[in-house]
Amino acid sequence: MKILNHYIITLLFIILTFQNLYSRDFKIYKVKRGDNLTKISKKFGISTTSISKYNKLRNFNKLYVGKKLKIPTYQKKNITKRYKVKYGDTLYSIARKHKISVSSLKRTNNIRNVNSICKGKILKISYSEKNNNKRTNRNKKLHYRKKNSHISKPNFNWPIKYVKKFRRDGKDGVKAIGIIITGKTGSPILSSESGVVKKIGHMRGFGKYIIVKHNNRYISVYSKLTKINVTTGEKLRRGKCIGFLGKKNNQIHFQIGHAGKNKNPLKFLPSI
Repeated sequence: MKILNHYIITLLFIILTFQNLYSRDFKIYKVKRGDNLTKISKKFGISTTSISKYNKLRNFNKLYVGKKLKIPTYQKKNITKRYKVKYGDTLYSIARKHKISVSSLKRTNNIRNVNSICKGKILKISYSEKNNNKRTNRNKKLHYRKKNSHISKPNFNWPIKYVKKFRRDGKDGVKAIGIIITGKTGSPILSSESGVVKKIGHMRGFGKYIIVKHNNRYISVYSKLTKINVTTGEKLRRGKCIGFLGKKNNQIHFQIGHAGKNKNPLKFLPSI
């Protein structure tokens, strides 16, 4: 009997403990006119899935005015670091460097005058764990992109095997957008680098053209073609024949672009 009573008391203690813990994890919100789950989720900064799971909602449309919903709350753990003021530092530059507000920096360090900091002074930098994780992830992504940018950068080659001559296309004050390459009549035009055929078309002044998409937001454009040997969406390896120079026209207009901007192809092509 004593063992049973002890078991019951222990069980009640566990239940009450979990109830107290659980009660701190949410707050009650009473549904108002015009409310829906999306509006409520945006208001509290949480997902509709979290609200529906917490309230065991199967049908999102079964919300009525006055219905009480449990809204999960997540406490933000504050992290405090120390920063030693350097020469030339200001509260504004320190706050911007650590992605926090000047008012938060002043409040944490009991600073009234923004000009009262001096070299060597130790400041407390306080921010939430959530923001710290975001900043850490963002820095990791930037570091990864910088570290691996050379891997995905295309290695362009000349689109004609035998180049007689070449020149920039800009003249009479018109800004150059590419180069004009002269080759042998009927020479095959080669893909300058591996990629995918993004578009094939015809434009006045440029004739038939092909746009090839490459890694790292690069493209190459081949125009003034007389014959095209590929189709849209086709995957190309470097050096694949994509067209030919005509009998009358032994020139090709060649462009390289990156992130929507024209680049000088001569800076990417090997010297000849």
